[in-house]
Amino acid sequence: MVLHQQHVYSSLHYGVSVPKKRVPLAVDRNRMKRQLREAIRLYIKQKPELLSLPIAFFLLYVSTEGLSFDELQMRVNQLLDSLFEANE
Repeated sequence: MVLHQQHVYSSLHYGVSVPKKRVPLAVDRNRMKRQLREAIRLYIKQKPELLSLPIAFFLLYVSTEGLSFDELQMRVNQLLDSLFEANE
């Protein structure tokens, strides 16, 4: 489990987790976590207004299929869009 804060003064906090049961090899789990954090970072870069909101979320990877970064980024964007649009 990794908690990651993007900016020191930001109220946006998030974490990512890739369970060993879903992705058995540590090297693959670590890569998936890095890719998830990068997809979130790119999403936040597109929507900097999120940095001022008091938001905390945790992303748990539950798929067993290996995804390319582009596919993973598209799914993360869809998930975060639905999450943040529901709160507006």
